[in-house]
Amino acid sequence: MRGHVVGWIVTLGVLASCASVPSQSADRDALIDEFLKRSYLHQEAIQASQQYGERLKSNTASPTSEAGEKSRALSQEMEEALRPESTMPLMRDYLRTQRAETLERLLKWLRTPLAERMLALAALPFDYSGFNSYQVPKNQLRNELIPRLDKATHESELLIQEAAERTKLFAAALGDKSLAAQSNGKMPTMIEQFLRNQQLRKESFIFRSASDQELQGYVEYLESPLGQVYVVTRRNALAAGNSKAQTVMAKFQDLVSETSAKK
Repeated sequence: MRGHVVGWIVTLGVLASCASVPSQSADRDALIDEFLKRSYLHQEAIQASQQYGERLKSNTASPTSEAGEKSRALSQEMEEALRPESTMPLMRDYLRTQRAETLERLLKWLRTPLAERMLALAALPFDYSGFNSYQVPKNQLRNELIPRLDKATHESELLIQEAAERTKLFAAALGDKSLAAQSNGKMPTMIEQFLRNQQLRKESFIFRSASDQELQGYVEYLESPLGQVYVVTRRNALAAGNSKAQTVMAKFQDLVSETSAKK
């Protein structure tokens, strides 16, 4: 699954408790490290840091105002917040709150060839050129499975919420109170549908090389109670890792509001 790394991540309160099973390992930290690796959270944290660092380096404009200087300082603070040295300890702290038995049950699935195959596909660098020319196949089973996958992972739901928050931020930056009111936690239905359709197409593209049988097995696991525990545990760990970045984002929003009020 491809997480939303820097954005408005919604922490889902669906954490279900798993039935107790005998623990095969007393080393919780080893379980956590394996979970971070096999779920690709470690790789995602590194990539997010690298991507933001590259964006920051490409912005060569010199601040010409007090607001510009504050924005530059916050950008650097964001870069520090997204470094693996900052995010990984926070993820580990969250995962330490989970029962060792739960982590072991999740790892039992993560070690399977199916999980390794599907998560590796999801973690590949996204091919935007290929996506632009991609045509969703006319395959009834696959076209039934992709919406189920999206529902199980909540990807479209989170994408739409993130877009609504961005619209509010941009509206505040432009000083457009009417647009800000219209976008208060809600996107127009037409835009929501467009975003949802694009996300479904994206998920179809990501798993295009997987067989129908592989995709069905993956979806059925994610839909199961334990699969939902995996989805929520991974997303909450990512949210915990990004908590410092979320604090910086709030400062950006305050700066935008302050700058807009002075216009």
